Amino acid sequence: SRNGVAPFRGTDVSRDSIAQTLKTGSLIYGTVEPDGDKIRVTYRLWDGNAGADFERGSVREPAGDLIAIKDKAVLYAAYMPFVKNGGLFIPTKKDYELGDEVFMLLNLMDEAEKIPVAGKVVWVTPSGAQGNRAAGIGVQFNDQDDVARSKIETYLAGALQSDRHTHTM
Repeated sequence: SRNGVAPFRGTDVSRDSIAQTLKTGSLIYGTVEPDGDKIRVTYRLWDGNAGADFERGSVREPAGDLIAIKDKAVLYAAYMPFVKNGGLFIPTKKDYELGDEVFMLLNLMDEAEKIPVAGKVVWVTPSGAQGNRAAGIGVQFNDQDDVARSKIETYLAGALQSDRHTHTM
């Protein structure tokens, strides 16, 4: 996981040492970079036993939106822990349908790293909704990656049991 390798960032520790420390036979590493109006994700799968890459690739996806959440109260109001794999409410005036696939970059608390998040629309609050609720969509995180959910729940530790209102409940 991203947090598992964090102690090794910026060091010259070899991949095989990292794999051994993490007690795993393989690692995935790569980059996420802007590429015009798209995002390029380059990845390599590394076999700790063989000491070499065994698969590599690159994909280009629409850049989607950059979602920046700089405050824990805003994060609490947007987070949807009741959704399988977690999710976020994203204020928007764009039209979405339930089930639409979305891709976004999530920036939490001004961290340097932006988290690529893929998901699907599971909630729609239309413009003019009752109770002056903000228009937007609820995005369920993809079950392939729990980085966003883990980071959000770390920031919100202790607050998730609160009775404060959110954008969705």
